[in-house]
Amino acid sequence: MQEQSGDNQNVVIQPKIESFTLDIINDYDINQLYSRLSTHGLYNAAIKDNALYLYKIDGYDLQKRPFNFSIFIINGKQLQCTYTIQQDTSPKMRKLNVIKDLLLSLELVDDLLKVDTKKLYDLVASSISEVLSGISQQYSVLYNAYDALLSDYKEVKKQLIDLKKSNDQLATEADELRKQNAELSKQLSDLNKYSDEALMAMIEDWIRAHDGSIDIMEFSKTYKLTPSRVEQILNIMVAKGYIAPIS
Repeated sequence: MQEQSGDNQNVVIQPKIESFTLDIINDYDINQLYSRLSTHGLYNAAIKDNALYLYKIDGYDLQKRPFNFSIFIINGKQLQCTYTIQQDTSPKMRKLNVIKDLLLSLELVDDLLKVDTKKLYDLVASSISEVLSGISQQYSVLYNAYDALLSDYKEVKKQLIDLKKSNDQLATEADELRKQNAELSKQLSDLNKYSDEALMAMIEDWIRAHDGSIDIMEFSKTYKLTPSRVEQILNIMVAKGYIAPIS
């Protein structure tokens, strides 16, 4: 079916139509069936040419004609089911849904209408098998995709664990480097804080004030110097003969 408007053209793809039949094995009163089925609300009901029509319309086309529908026709010794399958609908699921509606309708008139149960059971069983088969195939595809994703996840997780270990090691090394840098900075600060000459004068003053001796740790703490810096100046002073070590 095509619908044109000016220069534009809209094309609507007609749905596929399928059907199946069941044999009716008893005599029945069509008016009693109509009275019972017309009140349950699942399907609309109508009698035409001595046949009972049960129909449900779920959609219309642009000309307001039924586009998505299902119809059950009870005529003589036959029950015919006709239904549409839209392009984006699973044929197997659509058929199973129509059979479900048929079973609900037959349940309402189970004392008035009897169908060939063997054929009905075969129809239900084959439809369920078709759906389950499709689900199994889809499950297999989904499981393979899941398995591949799980493998990727495990690999990424392993990489993250290795990366964390590497980061932890780098953090430890960086912390050690920061400590070393702080110590070097302190030593450099001590070196630049007083010149060699200034430190020699300070040490001489200290020795005179402390009965000719010097406690390196106490002197270092007092002037916020490293003991190694003080020892360095003391060695220079000894080498130049300014002081003599106590023997």
